[in-house]
Amino acid sequence: MYLHNITTNRGMSTPKRDILQTARIKRQYRDAAARYLGHWLSDSSREKLEHCGNYLVMQETADRTRQRVEMGFYCEQRLCPCCAWRRSVRDAQTIAAISAAAAADGLHMVFVTLTVPNVRGCDLPDTVRHINQSFARLRAYKNCKTLLANTIRKLEITYNRQMETYHPHLHVLCYVSTNYFSGHGYCSHNTLLDAWRRATGQPQITQVDVRRCRDYGDTDAIRELAKYNAKSADYCSSQQIMDDLYLALKNTHLMDYSGKMRVYKRDYDAGRLDQYIDREDTQYTLRVIYEWLAGDYVETDVQERDVADEALSAAGWRPVVYSPWAEGVMSDED
Repeated sequence: MYLHNITTNRGMSTPKRDILQTARIKRQYRDAAARYLGHWLSDSSREKLEHCGNYLVMQETADRTRQRVEMGFYCEQRLCPCCAWRRSVRDAQTIAAISAAAAADGLHMVFVTLTVPNVRGCDLPDTVRHINQSFARLRAYKNCKTLLANTIRKLEITYNRQMETYHPHLHVLCYVSTNYFSGHGYCSHNTLLDAWRRATGQPQITQVDVRRCRDYGDTDAIRELAKYNAKSADYCSSQQIMDDLYLALKNTHLMDYSGKMRVYKRDYDAGRLDQYIDREDTQYTLRVIYEWLAGDYVETDVQERDVADEALSAAGWRPVVYSPWAEGVMSDED
């Protein structure tokens, strides 16, 4: 079910991803996405999609071995591969900072995955609405209230090519107090399974997954929650899959914060959790501009940058350290 071991910390010692190479892959997928997504968009949105990922400004080390994204042109469409990757990186950093702040306040993370049976494309929008409504009912059940009081939730939809069906499911990070594990409102696996069957009205559901996370930093639970809502390799492969996923995700919250997590999210947005943002000691002394020309990124300008001037306080801009999560968040094509 998982791409990663969500209970452990992979650490930053793993091989570093080539950020530009990942950006190149996403930009290539964007060409395919534009063919299938365009007819759903207005003229202005279609034009933004056509130019998405064409311009990147990277910060790089003097030896050109490490890099991170400083800025670029993005269209912000949900099913644009470039924007989905960028959103995953941003979400991972946000969740990591919130989780660290919650840990400092004595809260512990529990990772929950809730599934429903696979459905056909024509049933996918109704199923997405149903699974979200079912989760609202689940949170109201007395034996699940403590576990689900403070959560960050994200919907993911995977596609089964053999069966030509979709598998929508929810990833939920739950934040509980220490005494939860000693019986104060504890929700066992079987209790949660029975409650989810009742909430969905689907007794044929055979599993839910509940795991306690043992760390709060570079945990793979954060990667699992922050990754794509749908794989670009799927929705860039045919018009029908794009249409099914577009209609299913339209007007749907991609990520939802509840309970205390809403407060943490407001604090993060206001800059009050900046001390929990993952930092690194690498000095990026170059600013390199890349443009998409003839099917590849071409370096068009290299400038020295003032490393001491990281604040860049103009227009209320707050520094966002992309590189640890940009290198750590798994590519959905892996």
